[in-house]
Amino acid sequence: MATVLVPGTKLAVFAIRRTEKGPTVWVRAGNGFVNKDGSLNLWLDVLPLEGQLHIREAASGRRDSAPPPEVRQQPSDASAGQEEVAQAVAGAQS
Repeated sequence: MATVLVPGTKLAVFAIRRTEKGPTVWVRAGNGFVNKDGSLNLWLDVLPLEGQLHIREAASGRRDSAPPPEVRQQPSDASAGQEEVAQAVAGAQS
């Protein structure tokens, strides 16, 4: 399926990180917009730790702008992922 960048389209930007246990963690990293000439403007609230960003068309509702169900993190893994992020932030600050 071809993707066409339509001017004025709102975009959602996600940072994707793989955990040691295998699943990926998607973090909302910012927003973007398609310009009249087809180029993109991105506003990032966070920088990806592993350098990977995923950009998709933003949905109308907040719930719809989340990653698809097959890539969402399971609740039992959420605390482990948060702990890894906290450790990474602590290491970067020292």
